[in-house]
Amino acid sequence: LDHVVLTPWCVLCITVTTLRQRLLQPDFQPAGASQLHPKHKHLLIKRSLRCRKCEHNLSKPEFNPTSIKFKIQLVAVSYIPEVRIMSIPNLRFQKECQVLLTLTNPVENITHVTLVGCEEGDPEDINTTAKVMVPTKELVLAGKDAAAEYDELAEPQDFQDDPDVVAFRKSNKIGFFIKVVPQREEDGDVTVSFKIRHDFRNLAAPIRPSEEGDAPTEAIWLTHHVELSLGPIIA
Repeated sequence: LDHVVLTPWCVLCITVTTLRQRLLQPDFQPAGASQLHPKHKHLLIKRSLRCRKCEHNLSKPEFNPTSIKFKIQLVAVSYIPEVRIMSIPNLRFQKECQVLLTLTNPVENITHVTLVGCEEGDPEDINTTAKVMVPTKELVLAGKDAAAEYDELAEPQDFQDDPDVVAFRKSNKIGFFIKVVPQREEDGDVTVSFKIRHDFRNLAAPIRPSEEGDAPTEAIWLTHHVELSLGPIIA
């Protein structure tokens, strides 16, 4: 055939989607072929998981389990405790209020955290618009346990928390209070800054001494600057 002639019925079949194509995307149900898009699919991956007692690897992201002893994820968010805002009261000028924050431990070891206010003249403290009073007591975070996250019958660990500082504790996450006093009424949002100091241990080294008598991994103390935007002042 030198050429192909498309009838109106053939053109309609090309531009209009079939019933199966529409049901494959129930959220949109595209009527025309020009509205078709690749179907979203969740990416399946494996995460590294180590036993808390014997330190053996339970699962690895590698295809060959004997390739390496333990894969290190060199990402800062995998080792630095995460600070998030949970609840904010009505912020008023020169009035003290209590803000509830959460602190999550991303590593499998117990982490000790200390919060300190920024000193006067700190070069990183340039956006603060309120006074902040952080807990003076050390905060202890339980290690991350992937198995315990799905075990509702797991016994909670006793850390002897101060109820005036720690609001709640769940697995490797705690909620704690800070006090804020807004100082600038004309500014848009209330911004507070403080320092977080925590211990860190190299996960590539053994957590406990081996049978040969090797010394345990020494803790390294790291300090980070934290800045939080709490929203506008209520008139």
